[in-house]
Amino acid sequence: MKKLIYLVALLGVAAGSFAFLPKAEEPVKYMMVSGRFFGFKSSELVVASADEQTITEVATVGGATKGQAAIHQAEMIKLGQLRASGWVVTQMSQSTFSPGYNVLTNYLLEKR
Repeated sequence: MKKLIYLVALLGVAAGSFAFLPKAEEPVKYMMVSGRFFGFKSSELVVASADEQTITEVATVGGATKGQAAIHQAEMIKLGQLRASGWVVTQMSQSTFSPGYNVLTNYLLEKR
C-alpha cells in the first residue's frame, strides 16, 4: 500500500513538472522607419517590414531647418502610431551626409 502511494505521488510530480517546461515563443517581428531629408528637393518617410514597404512624401518648405523639423515631426507621428499598436523602438541612428542637408534617420522597431 505504501509503495502504491509513493508511486501515485511520483507520477503526480512527474505529470506536474510538464507544466513548468518552457513554452515556444512567438517569433519577434521587426520594422524599420526611416526619415530621409534631401534638402530643398524632397523628403521621404519610409516604413519597411518583412510584409510590406510604404514610402510617404513629406512636404519640405522654408529651408533646411523647417524641412528637417517637418520630416522629424512626420517620424514622431508615425512612431507614436506604431507604439500604440505594440511596437517598441529598439535602436535609432542618424547620419548627415552634408551639414544641414541629406539627413537620414533610421528607427528599428520590434514587436514581441
